[in-house]
Amino acid sequence: TQRFIEDVCQLLLTHFLFLPQSLDPLTLVFNAFEERRMIDKFIENLALSRVDKFYPSALATHLGISSKDAFIRLLEMTGPREPLNLKWEARCPYCSRTLNITNEEDIDELICNCGAELELQPTDFYPLFQIKKDYKEALKNELKKKNHTGWRPLQMI
Repeated sequence: TQRFIEDVCQLLLTHFLFLPQSLDPLTLVFNAFEERRMIDKFIENLALSRVDKFYPSALATHLGISSKDAFIRLLEMTGPREPLNLKWEARCPYCSRTLNITNEEDIDELICNCGAELELQPTDFYPLFQIKKDYKEALKNELKKKNHTGWRPLQMI
């Protein structure tokens, strides 16, 4: 199982992580600050809604960037003092249903609802970002304080 996890990580590094082409350093820094601010607002709006988790493609669509770039930016926002957790979702390669895997033994003998007996490959896993509960609570508490002063949150469509 450890080898399988290493294979998934290696696939992600080669498939998702590409360095940008050379740009003017000042433009790159300005765009990075602006992009980070837009990502923060996107995550804050999700955190203030009923959304608990989302795919990198949601951010990519919102900002008009590639899914690879969205994955990289979101990965930077995971960690002990960051608002997101990185989770992995396995999907059946035949019917695309999300597979419920509860422990390591489930990976060895997995049967999908469509009837297919599966041997999962690294390409059957998809990144999913979960908003931490304590981050959601902190934002809601902050919003309550600001609502006392008349400030209102942005609405997500």
